[in-house]
Amino acid sequence: MAVINADGQTIIPCEVDFSSATTNRILEIAPGDSIDLVYEDEVRTTQENAVLSTTLGAEFYNGTIRIANETLTNTPQGMIPTYNDAMRFRPGDQLTILVWEADKDISANADTVDVKVTTGKGETLVLKALEKQERNRADAPSVHTGVFYTILRTGNATQGNTIKVVPGDSIEVSY
Repeated sequence: MAVINADGQTIIPCEVDFSSATTNRILEIAPGDSIDLVYEDEVRTTQENAVLSTTLGAEFYNGTIRIANETLTNTPQGMIPTYNDAMRFRPGDQLTILVWEADKDISANADTVDVKVTTGKGETLVLKALEKQERNRADAPSVHTGVFYTILRTGNATQGNTIKVVPGDSIEVSY
């Protein structure tokens, strides 16, 4: 998220240390702060709602990541996925990596996060997890979920979205 002033300069997030708050001209915020925005519309056809306002919260979240098995259920509304924590895997399995990170929802489009996969035998792979689309209350698609997912396949060679594993291997994921 960024706030840009009328001159096109980014003012949030700021690049200046908070200790200079009393001597600079930058609006500095911290987690838990809120900004109240008020606009008085002086030229209106009616005087109703002449003052418009909203509040912007400065919230930051700790993200989480998990490796899951995906089960698809066919319903009248379409295929509905269910994710259960993966407790084990075999070479040849397909796993889903889910990342919950609201702070990485930074654009008007579906965002991505890099997920690093490492096996106990030293194989590494970097995957792009895509922000998951959901429907909002108006039943319109929304990509502002902060939930990212990618598919990881296990196999005999590391390439594409497949990582080489052997029986008894382990997998660690991070972002």
